[in-house]
This record gives sequence, structure tokens and C-alpha cells, in this order.
Amino acid sequence: MEYTDGCNNRYSLNDNILSYRGMAPRMSSSGRYSGGPDKQVHVSPEVARRLMELVNAAAADVSQHETKRSMGMPVVSVGSLSFILNGSKHPKKLESALKAAFL
Repeated sequence: MEYTDGCNNRYSLNDNILSYRGMAPRMSSSGRYSGGPDKQVHVSPEVARRLMELVNAAAADVSQHETKRSMGMPVVSVGSLSFILNGSKHPKKLESALKAAFL
């Protein structure tokens, strides 16, 4: 699973390893934004399962999907499925759970 937030910071979950790759200033539209340092952590099966539950809920809620990505919209990819989320409840819940996994 990969989650790219609205600032193009990327989270990926593979085999209970959660990785974060922050946007580098040279790649940002402003040339100044930094998503911070890259991180990686081993998460428990329960945390991985909860993250995937949130992803699956977002995938199932097609009313919250967009066909075109605008600045600030997150993208979720799971296997061959990718979808863009609007400013719904799903990005807030997902980002909160992803950030909490690094604490």
C-alpha cells in the first residue's frame, strides 16, 4: 500500500514495514517545502491491519474519489488499484493513523 499525501510525502506499507519519504525542497512546487527526513519503522500486525482497514474503507467509498488530482489531494495505491481522495474524512483518518505509527 502506498499513500501520497497532499504535499507529496509518501507512506508505504509492505510486510509490516512502514516507510515515510518526505518531499525534498528541490522537488516541491515552492522550492522550499520539506516533508522532513525519511523514516522507517516495523509496525505490529494489529497496526498494519488497522491501516489497511482505513485504506479499504477509503477504497470502498467511491463517492469520495476524484478523477483528476488537484494540488493538496492525496492518492492511495494498493496493488493495481489507485484512487484520488477529495477532502473527505478518509485522508484525515489515514494520515492520523500513519503518523501515530511512527510515535
